[in-house]
Amino acid sequence: MATKRKRNTAYDKPKKNGGFRGFIKHSLTESEKADFDAWAEVATPDMYWDTVAELIAADYKFGIRKDSYGGGVQANLTCADPEHPDNGLCLTARAPDMKNATMLLLWKHVVLFDCEWNEYYESSDTKSAWG
Repeated sequence: MATKRKRNTAYDKPKKNGGFRGFIKHSLTESEKADFDAWAEVATPDMYWDTVAELIAADYKFGIRKDSYGGGVQANLTCADPEHPDNGLCLTARAPDMKNATMLLLWKHVVLFDCEWNEYYESSDTKSAWG
């Protein structure tokens, strides 16, 4: 009989093999929503698709799917570079359509988090059980 593998719970350090560590959870404030709206007015499709291409070339995984949790579309970006502090972390964005989900994801990555998410990550070991 096969033995069940124990789940790795060492989420506080990047994994050398590019394994999944967790999600960056951040709800936008009203001020951040206004900042995104202003940014989205000047963003062009070439700009954000070029940024997606650059991120893929830098060993990020980009995905888009139907958001069955809240409806609409979910875009996600996962760092797979074993040397990067964000290795194994996944940043997500949800919106009513693919264009806005992608734009919001890129805005979060480039503008809000300044291309570094690790300091915003709360491992399951550090989160409070309350609330």
